[in-house]
Amino acid sequence: MRIFFGHPGAALFSCVRLLPLALLGAAACAPVVVSGYGQGGSGGASSSTTSPTGNGGSPWDTTTTASSSTGGDTTTTSASGGGTACADPGNEGLPSSGCTPTSPVCGSSTSVCVATADASAAPSFGLRVAHLTMTAPKVFTQGIVKSIFDSSTAKNLAACNLNGSGMFNWLLRFDTEAGTLTTGAARPVSDPFSGYTFIDETLTLGATSFAVAPLTLSSPVDPACGLTSTAGDVRLPFFGNLSGTTLTILPLRSLRFFDTHVTPDHNCIGAFNAANLSPANGCTPDDTHPAFLDGGQLEAFITLEDADTVLVPPLDESLCLLLTGNASMYGTGGGGTKNCKRDAGNAIVFQGDWCSATNQPAAGGCADAMRFAATFAASGTKIN
Repeated sequence: MRIFFGHPGAALFSCVRLLPLALLGAAACAPVVVSGYGQGGSGGASSSTTSPTGNGGSPWDTTTTASSSTGGDTTTTSASGGGTACADPGNEGLPSSGCTPTSPVCGSSTSVCVATADASAAPSFGLRVAHLTMTAPKVFTQGIVKSIFDSSTAKNLAACNLNGSGMFNWLLRFDTEAGTLTTGAARPVSDPFSGYTFIDETLTLGATSFAVAPLTLSSPVDPACGLTSTAGDVRLPFFGNLSGTTLTILPLRSLRFFDTHVTPDHNCIGAFNAANLSPANGCTPDDTHPAFLDGGQLEAFITLEDADTVLVPPLDESLCLLLTGNASMYGTGGGGTKNCKRDAGNAIVFQGDWCSATNQPAAGGCADAMRFAATFAASGTKIN
């Protein structure tokens, strides 16, 4: 069974709507960002204006426009900010519906997002990205690629109406006293209640080795529970089996979070969409009825040079070639791993929609990257 990226073929997942909490029971059109359950934020535009953290072909770098320092197993980027973090130990549960999980392990009476760990408004808490609504790059928003992101991001927790594979585990660890957010990936686990551990090691993919470690950003949580982070670089492994022996990697540069709210109990960003799922089809989400209502936004970019070093094993081609959406036109062809075609000067022929030098849309002859953007939801989880 192939569980990695394939070429897209379905319609663009494109409808955006903002829903207030009072309308949670109304029909939802994905992607959804829901207020009250996490939407809002402490500022930030839809496009980052921070400088990038490296150009195609350069060594992996975690320097940002803010001051940065490296030590231990994470990199911290600093930015001015402050504010008192929100905190309310009182929990709010999901509305009663046919798809509201009934198992006590799902915490439906105390959590709006099927959290598997209760932070009880503690100043330090962990979340796992439970849902991503991709808006860029286009190849990630449609067809089999979108389906695999949906399935792999969802937990393998059938008792809680979550029937994903849990192969893509994107973690968020907040420290509201320090005003930081640590983000990175974890390996798949057979039991989500056992918790997840940040990967901090060198992983081999094909003939290339990648240093993978969590990234710590400045991200104060304001009194209204909103946050906006600084930006930094992180590699996120995306696994193909429970043993973690098959993988690919998302090499994200200038990743930042904005227009994001945590719930006052520190258990959720966004909410499980129980009221809009149907018991008639096993509470299975679809394009117009997502599993979660998103409560935050994130953006980054992927340089084509970075992507051309990343193998997507089942396709036997690079991530760069996948991002083009047209392997026959932009691929090297022939036997072996297929990469992005290059010109006589060894520059990648395909032109991206983003410029890494400015961290802005491609312009002025700079088109060496692809924008990565999504809205997201996250659920409380144990981070070991």
